[in-house]
Amino acid sequence: MKKRTKIFFKFVRVLFLAGLIAVLGFSNLAPVLLNEFGAEKLAGSLKIKEAQAVAQGDGIVLYAKSTNDGVYQRTFTAPSTVSGETNILSGFTDTIRYIELKAAPTRDEMIAVVQAAISTTGSSIVVLKWDGASWTVPFCIRTGGGTVGGTACTNATYISNANTVRRAVAVEYENTSGDAMVLYSSGASGTNEMKYQTWNGTSWSGELNLDTARLTGIVTWIELVPKPGANEMTALFSDANADLSAFVWDGTSAWGTEPAAVLEAALEDIGTGTHPTVRSFDGAYESSSGEFLAAWGFSSTADVKHVTRPSGGAWGSVTTNTAFPEIATVVDMAGDPDSASNYVLFASQDPAAADNQCTVWRGATNVWADGTPANCDINAGAQVAGNQGFGVGFLTSGSTKRAVVVWPEAASANLNYYNSDPTGDTWATAAFAITGASSAITTPVEVVMDPFNTNILMATVQKGSGIHMLKLSMDATPTFTWSNPLNASLGTSPTTGLYQPFSFAFNRYIPPSQTLTIGVTAGSKTTTLNSGDVSQYANTTDCSAPASCAAFTLSLNTGSDTVTSIKITETGTADATNNLANLALFYDTDGNYSNGVTGQYGSTVAAFTAEAATVSGSLAVNSSTTYYFYVRFDLEKTSTYPKGGQTVNFQIAANGDVVSGGGVTKTGAPVSLAGTTTVLPNATSTTYGSGLSDGARSSESITISGYGLGVAPNGSQANCAGAVDTGCVRFTVGGNDTVADVDVTSWSNTSITYTVSSTLASEGGTAAVEVVAGSQADATKLTFYIYPRIVSITNCDSAGFPAGAFAREYNADDSACSNNLTDGAVVINGDHFGSTGSVTILGATSTQAVVSGFCGGSAYTSTCISVQASSTIADNSYTGNLVITRTSDSKPDTLTGFRILPRIISNTPTADTIGNQVKITGNHFCEGASCPVSPNRATSSDNVKFGNTTSTDADFVNSGASPCSGNAQAWTDAEICVKVPAGTPAGSASTTITSNTYGSNAKAFTVQSSVPNDPDLGPGTDKGQFKSDSSTVIGVGSSTNQSTVVFKMLMSAGLNATLEPQVEIASTSASFVNSPTATGTAVAYTGTPVTGTVTISGISDNTYHWQARVRNTGTGEYSNWKSFPTNVDETNPETATDFKVDTTAPTITFTPTDTCAGGQSNLGSNGVTINWGLNETADGQVEYGTSTDLSGSTNFPSSPAASSTSHLITLSNLNSNTTYYYKAKSRDGANNLATRPTAQPYCSFLTSSVSQPAKTTQFHATSTLDAISGGATASSTFSVFMPENSTSTKSAFLEISAISLSGGTNNFSVWVNSQASKTYAINASSITHFKVLYKIEPANLNVDPATNVIYINPSLTTYVASAKIIVTYAYAP
Repeated sequence: MKKRTKIFFKFVRVLFLAGLIAVLGFSNLAPVLLNEFGAEKLAGSLKIKEAQAVAQGDGIVLYAKSTNDGVYQRTFTAPSTVSGETNILSGFTDTIRYIELKAAPTRDEMIAVVQAAISTTGSSIVVLKWDGASWTVPFCIRTGGGTVGGTACTNATYISNANTVRRAVAVEYENTSGDAMVLYSSGASGTNEMKYQTWNGTSWSGELNLDTARLTGIVTWIELVPKPGANEMTALFSDANADLSAFVWDGTSAWGTEPAAVLEAALEDIGTGTHPTVRSFDGAYESSSGEFLAAWGFSSTADVKHVTRPSGGAWGSVTTNTAFPEIATVVDMAGDPDSASNYVLFASQDPAAADNQCTVWRGATNVWADGTPANCDINAGAQVAGNQGFGVGFLTSGSTKRAVVVWPEAASANLNYYNSDPTGDTWATAAFAITGASSAITTPVEVVMDPFNTNILMATVQKGSGIHMLKLSMDATPTFTWSNPLNASLGTSPTTGLYQPFSFAFNRYIPPSQTLTIGVTAGSKTTTLNSGDVSQYANTTDCSAPASCAAFTLSLNTGSDTVTSIKITETGTADATNNLANLALFYDTDGNYSNGVTGQYGSTVAAFTAEAATVSGSLAVNSSTTYYFYVRFDLEKTSTYPKGGQTVNFQIAANGDVVSGGGVTKTGAPVSLAGTTTVLPNATSTTYGSGLSDGARSSESITISGYGLGVAPNGSQANCAGAVDTGCVRFTVGGNDTVADVDVTSWSNTSITYTVSSTLASEGGTAAVEVVAGSQADATKLTFYIYPRIVSITNCDSAGFPAGAFAREYNADDSACSNNLTDGAVVINGDHFGSTGSVTILGATSTQAVVSGFCGGSAYTSTCISVQASSTIADNSYTGNLVITRTSDSKPDTLTGFRILPRIISNTPTADTIGNQVKITGNHFCEGASCPVSPNRATSSDNVKFGNTTSTDADFVNSGASPCSGNAQAWTDAEICVKVPAGTPAGSASTTITSNTYGSNAKAFTVQSSVPNDPDLGPGTDKGQFKSDSSTVIGVGSSTNQSTVVFKMLMSAGLNATLEPQVEIASTSASFVNSPTATGTAVAYTGTPVTGTVTISGISDNTYHWQARVRNTGTGEYSNWKSFPTNVDETNPETATDFKVDTTAPTITFTPTDTCAGGQSNLGSNGVTINWGLNETADGQVEYGTSTDLSGSTNFPSSPAASSTSHLITLSNLNSNTTYYYKAKSRDGANNLATRPTAQPYCSFLTSSVSQPAKTTQFHATSTLDAISGGATASSTFSVFMPENSTSTKSAFLEISAISLSGGTNNFSVWVNSQASKTYAINASSITHFKVLYKIEPANLNVDPATNVIYINPSLTTYVASAKIIVTYAYAP
């Protein structure tokens, strides 16, 4: 918290006390004020002088008067006004010897040092400080102490009474910092010869010691010389032993750079004294180089010594110049203030000769002008102790520069002056009559150059007892003009020729004209603010410095002012006039908002007008403080609000927008707070879906309410990155997605209505919904969950199964419906189920399982879940809720009215006969209000069926007889006890239940019968018709040469029984009489089909068909007769033969005559033909040989000729003139073989003889040849071998087998030996195999040992597989 309140009341108390003093004259109240406000402020309150504007050329002169009653002040106002005098140290009665006044370069301030004598006993040093409005006494040192100007003085005698004729105190300001130095003698010798205090514009350092190592006496003269443009200054000082030394102040905190030895040990004095009573030394800086020059007179000689110290360097050697014409008893020096100049003006006076000498030091050459200083005096008066009867300075006007020496004329009222161009040493003289001055001896002179007007200097002189202030100005001619602004003396000096009890100083600091600067801090405004929020600051409220706090600033360069109004203009895109309100300004003076503000400026402005608000108030501002103004406002006006994406910027648009007291210049505007504040949409609430408190389900309409939502039209309602009046509603938790434009039904600046889409890819959550308007997102998101929504249920699509929310408890053995579901599985369709979750049906958790064709191959997706109804659902729980619970946030949806249908799990037993009791177990058998009871158990809505047969009400059994449980109820939730109803067909009769019209699944049940099942006759390896060996199958319609046939069948029944096979056979042409021909052995049947066998022997040759049946030997019941075959893939109508019995061989009859010879024809030398007929179809073969018993015989053909009723077989290639023996053989289809003759003697014939018989032989002529390219000729050699001698070739042929390797016409040419070639045109579309037959003329064929050559030339590439020769020849036997 600021301390202004405390300071204010303290200031009030001071004013009150000061008023008491003024009114009542109670001087004893001074200590009270001293305690309240401090000594310095007390002195100011005693001598308050109204501050006035200071201009260039203005100044102040201080002087003492003969009345010895204080120090007087007059103010010089340029160009020529001198104020009346004011005693600024009233009551100070010490005799003032010296006053030195200096002006601060950086503020409206002056400091004067006063050295005075106290009777004959002591001295005082008093420091006065002017702050632009009043004088105070910061400190004083006085013999005997006491109080001066309200300040208690240090009780010390630093300057002896005798030494007060010498000025042992000096004051100067650092030229850059404006800090002041007061240096004074301590009155001690040997150590700590001086003391000093510094002033930094705020506080004094307190007294510090300065010890010189070079001097041995008490310091009695001190001169301070500040360095131009720096904080350095040089102190020159001498002691009572006429020694001279120096120190350099570094401008921060230390004195140093004292010369290695005393600069002088015999300073010049009036007469021959050794304790100088005049200042015979001085120093100055070269303005350009910064080098320091000190010069002095010594030892009553007409010489001058000097020493230099380069800027920042060490002291040089002391140099004596013997060209000076006069003794330098009193010395005054001044540096040219021109920063480009190194001139230093030197003047000295020899009181004994009453002469002045003057010259200019030219720093560039470190020499005095022209070597010999000029004698520049006219009637100079003789000097006395403490007197400096002349002064020096420079004047510059344009390019004209003059060095000036001023002194009062000794015998007149004139003021004389010399001037010279410093580039030479030619001096001109002139005089000025001082109005009101006497012609008395000239005493002290002080010359001060105007720091702003370089062509003006002020000379303060004493003529007789009168103190005069004289102004000299020079133009560029140069023309010199003197004036006496007061036209009279300032006052009567306390001395008639001693010392210097006066001093003048030009103001060096000119306060600027009063300007109020309008500005802003570097801190940026808060980047975003919520529409609709009130009492919001443009700055960030945690900012702690101007660099981070956005604020307007007002700073006054000088004085004080009162700000009466500030106009703030809003320059952003927001409509301030209609949408902003209640602008207020708060201020402090440290730019740190976080530690609190000083207060509110003016009152709150309720509304903007033309985008601006003017705050009226009253705030006193002063030049020492910067005022920071923070803007607070509401982002609403009644019920209108700025839109999201709009900007809010504040500006002081014109200097005139800040109004304050008259005469103050305003500057700096326009200024705008840094940065940009963007308005955020501010969604404050949302509606929810039906029955929900934190969200909604898809298809529900939701309204978001808030401020600054913009007015987004259709097409811009899903634009999250657009301009003002575009926007979107987006979910950022539970999946990121934006509400589609088409789902937004309305959008205004204060509400948005949208429909939750089933495809919105988010589940929402805490702080999930974000409204974006004009690309700006609401800073505070709304909690909103998108709940799971069940849209529909898909279940088994089998006929009769109710569609929708129905299922049975899941059973893995269920068969799939056509849509791949089972009656215990359902698919839940909807949206926002999440990636995982749980499903309960009637309170029991369902198992999630993949079903082909549903949910994209998954069991659980965000829109689809396939589950199996739990088998743990209570048997007596029929309808209830299906609940989906999303894992991510436990949000559910509930489908009511889900029904669990009846399920039959088992039948005990699974097979039985009509009238026997069956226990049906399962669950959910009672779908109505209660379980069915008599007489309502055989209705259309409540019944049990076996197959299509409905059990009667009387079939239900309440007793506990096995296999039922004995609960005395025929129908319960999980069990039904009922008999197999009469009339139920035997075989499969699955049980089903209907309860309250809701049907169950079907459970397999078999109605058993004692009547055997129809036999399975085959055929097959274990059923059908077989030969007597019981394994050789007689094919359907085939023959057997045995009179015994074995018949086999597979027998079964509906229950265990002994089964007997029976067979009836009949000729094919006869019908069955359904009476068994034979009965087989009975076989026990125990559930697996058994083989029944019937063997029938003595069956006569004929064709037959047959049938069979099975007899239950226990009951005498028969199955139906079944005709052979019974296999579905076998067809044989009963008019067709099943088998044939044929036990008689065929009868062979030679033809045309039934004798051996009668059956022979075409008998020749090498062959014969045998002919015979048959009484039935049979094959044919001749067995022949040359042995009578047919040993070594040959069967021809090797495989009997095909079955026929006659055969003609030709034997060839027989030997001529040879007897052959043979028999004819035929075998019928029943495998009966007939031969003729059946034994020796066999039939025979004799071949005729020949003189030259012929033979045909063949053999390979060549093997495979490599591929022959088209157009190329290949050849192969072969031989012809004849087994007989004296052969004669009758015919010969060459057969070639080849492959044409490409499509097209292959002109294939062949020739043997020299015989002409023959070309064969082979046409083919692809690779083609072919054969050619080439006839060889007998004369062209060589017989071994001669050889033959085959030539082949194809037109296409050809591969030859083989070639053979076929030769017919005759030979001599």
